[in-house]
Amino acid sequence: VAVVGGDPLCERELFSEFLKEFTAYRKAHKYGIAFLGASDQFARYAKEQKWATMHFGIERVLNPLTNPILLEKGGRTGKRMASSNRQLLDPKKGGLSVEVYCPSIARRPELQEELAGVYDAWRDHRNQSATPQAYITVYDPFVLPQLMTYIYTKDHEGRPNGFAALRKLGANNGFHIDPCIAAPTAPKGVTDLLV
Repeated sequence: VAVVGGDPLCERELFSEFLKEFTAYRKAHKYGIAFLGASDQFARYAKEQKWATMHFGIERVLNPLTNPILLEKGGRTGKRMASSNRQLLDPKKGGLSVEVYCPSIARRPELQEELAGVYDAWRDHRNQSATPQAYITVYDPFVLPQLMTYIYTKDHEGRPNGFAALRKLGANNGFHIDPCIAAPTAPKGVTDLLV
């Protein structure tokens, strides 16, 4: 696969002609193609061509104390998310509960095994999808217990069905969330609830 960083170096009107020439070169060498870090303008062109596109989040810091969506000031999105969260936590509707696990305080091997099962089921489901996916590194989410805190959801029967792994960062006493996942059988909205 030829991985192209950014847009073709020409005006938008020339994209088609330029890419037609590059396609001939790629086919001669049996290369596929992927564009990485393209502009919004080129992404619109790609959609016009009916190419698969992926857009990644641009917000690097999410402060739950100031984020308008999480504080229900984000218009319909914030209200819909808050309403969904309430329904998921309602014992008569979603029946989910949220708990915290901090292995540096008290290690729970059985819980880690259940959460690892959620991670494996999520990865397997994701890998079977026909939708284009960003590459993900497979790793053991429990390898650094001294740096980690896990927020996880449990269904009405007490089985974990989603978790957010929070890795402590030195700067500003923050956390890096990775992964934030839900089992394929979990109700819609679990990852929003975890965030």
